[in-house]
Amino acid sequence: MKKRMTDEEKSELSTICRQLNISAVTLYAFSIENFKRTKGEVRALMQLFRVQFAILIDELDQFDSQGICVQVSGRLELLPADVQKMIAFVCLRTLKNEKFFLQICVSYTSRVEISDGIGQIQSYFSQTQFQQHKVNQIDDRFISASLYSATSIPLDLLIRTSNVTRLSDFQLWQSSFLSLLHWLHDFPWLRPYRNIHLNVISYDSLGVEWEYY
Repeated sequence: MKKRMTDEEKSELSTICRQLNISAVTLYAFSIENFKRTKGEVRALMQLFRVQFAILIDELDQFDSQGICVQVSGRLELLPADVQKMIAFVCLRTLKNEKFFLQICVSYTSRVEISDGIGQIQSYFSQTQFQQHKVNQIDDRFISASLYSATSIPLDLLIRTSNVTRLSDFQLWQSSFLSLLHWLHDFPWLRPYRNIHLNVISYDSLGVEWEYY
């Protein structure tokens, strides 16, 4: 989310997603760990979100025409109130769109997502009507259903940009069985991502492999 995409780049990304039969893309936009930065840095990052979500709001008619649904997950209550309202407006406006899902993780880490999921499970079992359920009934599907991504399309491919191999605490639970593409370039809205379909199209969604491009 560093810059506004041109119409050509949007069209190109949309074309590539159609070619690969991709119906959802998730962006890791802001780690909850970034709140540990200086106050000035955090203010600047929040202002960047204001600018970017204002851009999304300006483009909602285009999102509707293309059937794009925007979903945002994370501890959104930690964000400034005006940013929360902008996020809520965009998500509610595009809620009924179903052709493509743009998912954005904000104020997020995988550890926090899993912790919040466990909290939901604990709350579920603490309710009187569910006390008859046994703890040993909790399995991986139960946990998956308690995460932010419970209603999302399963993760098949993770692209790690900027020549970095660590996952940076992003969707660790969802990444158990997928392919990993280690992208040597910056965020792939730039020209090199034109060839991404050549690199991704043959990935094995059932294996875990590192590939370098």
